[in-house]
Amino acid sequence: MKTRMIVITLAFIALLGFNGIGQFQQADATETENTQPSALSTSGMVCEDIQCSPALAVRNGEIFAAWVEPTEDGQASVIKFASSTDEGNTFSAPQAIEVTIGSHVQNPVVGVANNGDLLLIWTDDRDGDMDVFASTSQDNGSTWRWDETEAFHNISNNDGDSLNPTLDLGFDGTFVIAWSDDSFVDGLNPAGYRNIFVCAGRLDDLAMTQTFNVSQGSVTASRYQAEAPAIAVNPNRPLSAMFIVWEQEGTRAQDVFFHQTTAFSPINVSNNDDTDSKQVDIIVRMSDQTSGPESGQQVITVWIERVDGEDQVMLSIANDSGLALTDPGFNDTPLNLSQSDESTANPIMAVNENNNFFVAWTQEDESARSRSTIQLVSMVDVLGLPQEVSSSDLDLSASNVNVGADNNNVYLIWVEENLTDGSTNIVFSKQNLDSIRIF
Repeated sequence: MKTRMIVITLAFIALLGFNGIGQFQQADATETENTQPSALSTSGMVCEDIQCSPALAVRNGEIFAAWVEPTEDGQASVIKFASSTDEGNTFSAPQAIEVTIGSHVQNPVVGVANNGDLLLIWTDDRDGDMDVFASTSQDNGSTWRWDETEAFHNISNNDGDSLNPTLDLGFDGTFVIAWSDDSFVDGLNPAGYRNIFVCAGRLDDLAMTQTFNVSQGSVTASRYQAEAPAIAVNPNRPLSAMFIVWEQEGTRAQDVFFHQTTAFSPINVSNNDDTDSKQVDIIVRMSDQTSGPESGQQVITVWIERVDGEDQVMLSIANDSGLALTDPGFNDTPLNLSQSDESTANPIMAVNENNNFFVAWTQEDESARSRSTIQLVSMVDVLGLPQEVSSSDLDLSASNVNVGADNNNVYLIWVEENLTDGSTNIVFSKQNLDSIRIF
């Protein structure tokens, strides 16, 4: 096993080579400085279901966080919002987002454009079934409206259940949204099966493209469930292509599929016959490893896969996934990023302007399986090993992490449960890049 991991690691050194990246570095773990996690919410009633994972967006030291809490009467739920303008040193008091009041909300996702405009998407059942809704803010989240006529907009607006929305924003104000849907749309989605739907738009005029089905061309063409998508665009270029990953059932196992919207049909990235792959995320960063008219795009994806009896975080990379490609070039042997004796869950990634990237996930505590921690891997000059960033208090368990980054810090929020009294809150932590030591 060790020999195999050394071979895999050397292969990833070559793939990750960028701006001097290309070697591992050992550092004393005692030199690592972790900021103490602090609570953003105070209700003790934060939704801890995976469908309620907190949302996080970052822009030049500004931080925007959203999460789900039940209403006081327990008959509905609402999205709470808080923001910081000083790199997370202080936050505004949490406020309920008014447009989300009155129904059962889930899946908040928030994005911030280069000009500071915010886009919030979520799902709720106000129209009878679950739909994807959106609203925008031009005042750091103080007020929310879609446009002059609508406070919020129904993005999916169909007769099926629309779940697990995700979004990304381009540098020119474009946005892309993906979700899982079981509705029948223009004959492309056989009733009863879930597929991945995608649309795009611009924040300046809110004009939207037609929704289209990106999973129906996969090997298992709409006959199995496609769920839990993640979507990314190149943050340094005008919108030319979307990069989408999702988990999808196959004939023998659940796999991770990848699609680049203008170049090729969906492909199976994990390609396992005997074990499930799930809980996937994706980012796009710039790289000088490649050449050609669409050079410089490096697509990185992570997912959960069972290895030697435990769920592990796997990482795979495709260089130069440009418009002209017919094969995205994902490496054949993914890297086991967690390499843990305990099971992991829900990996999530972020990339900053310097193309450093960060991966966080939930991991069972080896001392108590009822408790879990948050682990972070940083790619700052070198690829590091996991560091625990959540509280070391054995009475506190962490889950459902989200991560964001700028050129100074990496920011994390997660759901923290007090195992003594059962209360749940949103917790925030900041890691300064100057103090991060890779070990």
